[in-house]
Amino acid sequence: MTEAVGLIDATALRNYADRILNLHAQRKDINADMGAVFSEAKVAGFVPAMIRDVVREMEMESDARDTFFRTQDAYRRALGLLADTPLGEAAIERAGGVVVRPRPFAEQPLHRRRGRPRTGDRVDDALSTLDPLGAAE
Repeated sequence: MTEAVGLIDATALRNYADRILNLHAQRKDINADMGAVFSEAKVAGFVPAMIRDVVREMEMESDARDTFFRTQDAYRRALGLLADTPLGEAAIERAGGVVVRPRPFAEQPLHRRRGRPRTGDRVDDALSTLDPLGAAE
């Protein structure tokens, strides 16, 4: 016997909701198990973030993986990330491009906004300008 409330089959809805709750509980258990595996790998000297990336690549179809790597390499070339390696220099020369070496981070110029206070008292300065009672002096 199904219990219908208005046009909603309450029994069917309860069954779906119970199944979803069960799956949520299973997912929590699986996530905890995966966390334990990543912890073990870290103790063994592996980098968990790299393992995640490799697993993500392993799950891809071969065509999708090839497209991903081609696109990623194109982005790296466009940003000059491969220019610092001998292989990158050879590839750029072969393509007829010019090797542009980016400056090390420490040599990058600092860009500061003009008029911005450099002290840590910006909040105190802002609060001191407010009238706590909301009345004009």
